[in-house]
Amino acid sequence: MIDRRRSPRFAAGLEAFALLPLRPRIPVLVTDISTHGAMVEFVRAEFVRSSFELVIGSFSTKCLIRHRDGRKVGVEFETEYDWSHEGAPYFAASLGPNQQFAWQPRV
Repeated sequence: MIDRRRSPRFAAGLEAFALLPLRPRIPVLVTDISTHGAMVEFVRAEFVRSSFELVIGSFSTKCLIRHRDGRKVGVEFETEYDWSHEGAPYFAASLGPNQQFAWQPRV
């Protein structure tokens, strides 16, 4: 299979929330992440339509769904996030005490 991603994804294992219209925030797991998108795992993904807001710590962006595989949804971020940007350490610091991430933001 040809990988068509614009940037590499990194294993994440981050607890996050999906915000959908007329629903309470939904806990999700971000299994991997990149500058342009992520793989997000829902308990039940069938009610998720074409887009939603993703919140990970202090990072929040609208996500456009690009593909589905059962409970996993591959998304493209509406706003790119440069993990090497000076804000990355603030993002890392905003994670909860039990949240860990596999990649190290480049500063």
